Amino acid sequence: MFRYDVFKGNRWAMVPATFALAVIVACGGAATPAAEPEQAAPTAPQAMTGQQAAPTEAAAQSAGSAAATAPPQQAQVAPTAVPAVTEAAPQSMTIEPAGKITMGQEEINIFSGHPAHSVNPQLFVISTAPVVEGLMQWNSNLEAEPLLTESWSISDDFATWTFNIRKGVQFHKGYGEMTAEDVVYSYSHWITNTKHARASALQRFWDHPEGSVQIVDSHTLMVNTGDPMPDVIMSEFHRVPSGIASWVVSKKQSDEIGIDAADKDIAATGPWEIVEHRPAQYWRMKAVQDHWRKTPYFAELEFQEIPEQSTRLAGFQTGNLDTFVMAFDSIPLVQEMEGAKLMQVPDQAAGEMLLHFHGGLYFNVGTPDQEAAYDPDLPWVSSNTEIGSPEWEQAKKVRQAMVKAIDVQTIVETLLQGYARRSPVGVGGYSYSSHRFPDIPPLEYDLEGAKALMAETGYGDEGFNITLIPALRGAPAEVEVAEAIAVMWEDIGIDVKLQNLPYGTYRPTVIGRTFNGATNHATSPSNTPARLYNALQNRGSFVRHTHPFLDDITIRAQSAVTLEDRTRLETEVGKFMYDESIYASLYMWNAVWAVGPNIDDKSWSENLFYGDIRNINGYEWIEPRR
Repeated sequence: MFRYDVFKGNRWAMVPATFALAVIVACGGAATPAAEPEQAAPTAPQAMTGQQAAPTEAAAQSAGSAAATAPPQQAQVAPTAVPAVTEAAPQSMTIEPAGKITMGQEEINIFSGHPAHSVNPQLFVISTAPVVEGLMQWNSNLEAEPLLTESWSISDDFATWTFNIRKGVQFHKGYGEMTAEDVVYSYSHWITNTKHARASALQRFWDHPEGSVQIVDSHTLMVNTGDPMPDVIMSEFHRVPSGIASWVVSKKQSDEIGIDAADKDIAATGPWEIVEHRPAQYWRMKAVQDHWRKTPYFAELEFQEIPEQSTRLAGFQTGNLDTFVMAFDSIPLVQEMEGAKLMQVPDQAAGEMLLHFHGGLYFNVGTPDQEAAYDPDLPWVSSNTEIGSPEWEQAKKVRQAMVKAIDVQTIVETLLQGYARRSPVGVGGYSYSSHRFPDIPPLEYDLEGAKALMAETGYGDEGFNITLIPALRGAPAEVEVAEAIAVMWEDIGIDVKLQNLPYGTYRPTVIGRTFNGATNHATSPSNTPARLYNALQNRGSFVRHTHPFLDDITIRAQSAVTLEDRTRLETEVGKFMYDESIYASLYMWNAVWAVGPNIDDKSWSENLFYGDIRNINGYEWIEPRR
């Protein structure tokens, strides 16, 4: 019996060969995708080819999901068709990588590639190159597509998943072909990485007390999640690139040299292999020749950490950088450069800027487990956990005043140069599916209303103090937006202490639940609001606000297997958060990247990964300018 000691009992096991053969035979058949309630009729059965167009959520939960014809124990899990991964077109001759791309990052921190150790900001950056690859990616419709999987399927109770692992994928540094055993090994360590922003979700999927993980054969894997988990939730923490990414690494490497050594020289599967790095200075990577998906055009890729925007811009202007993380006020200067141009991702917002009030951790108030960040003396935190109590209403009005005081449209037009738009829904995670939530409005700027609320709460004359930190995630104008918010809050009598900290310094205070100020925090596109609910759950790792009401309803929303049920629960959560001014969404910005004179964006722009485009990705598709 094959198992990993890090998991309980025998839940991680090798399946007998006869069972494996039965599953393989079953996976060759046809299937009907699971229907959503509003679907007029089931989709016609299709053979598993991996080449069909991605279904919409109304037709199936997302690309890759399917109903099963029988429980998985009977080896009759029937997959539906999933879209093919975007791969390089057949080439008449082998690409011989040459030259070097140099990219200016705002922050890269310490290189860390092993699932047991990798955390943000480096977790996000390493997945953008990419040095690493996940089980799946998202397309421009925010639908999941295979990457290191060839296909996957789900049982009709939404609890058992079958992953068909891609054959022929080679690890870096000569560690051989990726197998299902490497996938199991990698996720046995992801679930122990408590600083990962989706640690609780990863544990729920891969290590549920009532679940199991079974290696069927060298390239087939079955996971029982114990409780239902819709694939719009599952796909978010199995995709790259992302700030909540996860990926597959070589088990053999860690067995041979140890986890700590492998962490700094990881053998993964991306088109770029790590070669050399210095903390907070640079990462140097080399192209992987004959990569399974796309051999890079350039031979070398270097990320340089350059915190100052002006220095990054100067490096681009002098030709020392080919591209860089760019503040939008630099756009006119880039446009003036001979040979330089801008690349925009068409019809796709790069991310969503949220406003978080920390300290409202109401889950364990009055118990020995009360969180350090909970301070009822803070004006935006209630001393009474009962929703609707006078103390609760007082704190709510303070938060409402602070939200109303923010002139989002002015921020969009000035600091973001118009390359953004006000969020159509004023709650974090809802704007990308705003058509499903017509009853939740955008935020409204109302300075006089904000002043009236401050007066009503007794803070109109004396105000109060608050710490505001811009969470540096690679989004444009993060610091400048925080500065603008600080000025707007000062207009209603609030004394703002602005702290510009590296993300690697700020993030542990959220993980440790010791920070109780406010942050403007950029997040990636969301295919459904429930995917962000881990930040509202006591079991989560990267948590800003908790309450027993939110804990219960958000967990139920993440387990809802029909679009109708999930929309109903998400609407209830969204209305509550809007009314309470808990999880405000300010604006959505566009992806605009600088392209230097030595590189071309033609193939690049057509082959991006859309799971998280807050930072540049797809370097393997960048061609030399001809």
